[in-house]
This record gives sequence, C-alpha cells and structure tokens, in this order.
Amino acid sequence: MPANRPAMPRELERRILVEAGHRCAIPTCRATLVEIAHIEPWCKVLKHEFENLIALCPNCHTLFGRGKIDRKAMYEYKARLSPFSTAYMASHPHHIPLLAQCAHFRFLCEEYLKELLRRQEAVFSGASAEEVKKLATQDVGAFANFLLLTLDLKSQVPEYLYEIMLAIFWHLAEWGDALNEPDLAKSNHKRDIRDELADAWLKLDHEIHNVVEGRPTPLPSEAGG
Repeated sequence: MPANRPAMPRELERRILVEAGHRCAIPTCRATLVEIAHIEPWCKVLKHEFENLIALCPNCHTLFGRGKIDRKAMYEYKARLSPFSTAYMASHPHHIPLLAQCAHFRFLCEEYLKELLRRQEAVFSGASAEEVKKLATQDVGAFANFLLLTLDLKSQVPEYLYEIMLAIFWHLAEWGDALNEPDLAKSNHKRDIRDELADAWLKLDHEIHNVVEGRPTPLPSEAGG
C-alpha cells in the first residue's frame, strides 16, 4: 500500500468481508483467502467507499489489475452480492416471492427512516413545537405501513430471517420514540442510524443468500445474536 494512502477503517473492511461471505466475490471462484480491492482505482477516487470496494482472492485481484476482468464485470459481481439485484433475482426465479417480500421490507423501512430523519433535523434546527408535531403526524402513515408489513412477514419468511427483520424494526421504532422527547432528540442528533443498522442489513442479506442457495442456516435462537 502506498505510504500516503490512509488505512482502510477496520469496520469498513469487515462490512466488505461480510457482504461477500468472507469469500471471493467472483461466483466461479469463491476462494476463502481474500483481500479487498477498489473497483475504480485508488488513484482516481482517493478514498475508501463501500460501494467501490469488493472482496477478491489474490488471483482474481491480479487478473482484475491486469485487465483480464473488466471493470463493468466487477460492478456486476458487486451487484450480485445483493440478493435484491435484478441479476440475482433472474438467476433464482423460484425464490422471487421471498426476495420481493424482503425488498418490500427494506423499502418501507427506508420510507419510515426518511420521515424520522426529517423530523430529527427539524428538532435540531429549532423548529417550533407545532412544526415538529406536524412532521410527527406525517410519519404515522409510514410507520403504520412498516409495522403492518413486519407483522405480516412473521408467517411468510423463515423464522431466523424474521428475527433479524424484527430487530431492525425495533431498533428504528425505539429511535423514533426518542424523537418524541425533545431532550433525547437533540442528544441523539449525532447518531448515524443508517450506520447502526448496517450490520443488521448485511446479516439479513447473508441469510437470504443462504436460503436461496440452500446453504446451512442457523437455528432461530442463533439468528438474532
């Protein structure tokens, strides 16, 4: 590594490894000895970003560096690591209903999160109590949709997947409750809720891959731990 290149944050490195299941991201390889590569070269981006990083074995990393694997293909391999990508769904048609349910859960979670972040910003910027109350009323609909889907999924997805989903729901709901208390809302302003949920999303994606590809899955009691 060049002397002037900053070390990759350990947490970011861990996220990349978890995303790929601690294996090479090239589907025909899947070697377990891996290193992390920049898809767009470091000299161009000059920063470490999750979207531009991928786990590769030393051999595939070398082939990529020599141009034997092109950048477009590498982006496709990165996309396939998400169980919600079009390419992944197309290659697993029998599991599209499950993947669609999980994608819907993620979408409604994101919609509710957007409303909460809007209200959090209003509280922190000194908006009037009336304005904050109005925003709180607006996010009730997003919360209701998120809640109803979460309850409905209990009978539709494997139990260990549902435990992870439920943990995500409660984490976000409890954070939303804190916004109802002005003092708590202000003290929580610097919290990065997306970052707090990142591990849970990666864990959920990993377990969805296990289900779809028929890999061993954890006991229900192990899934949420």
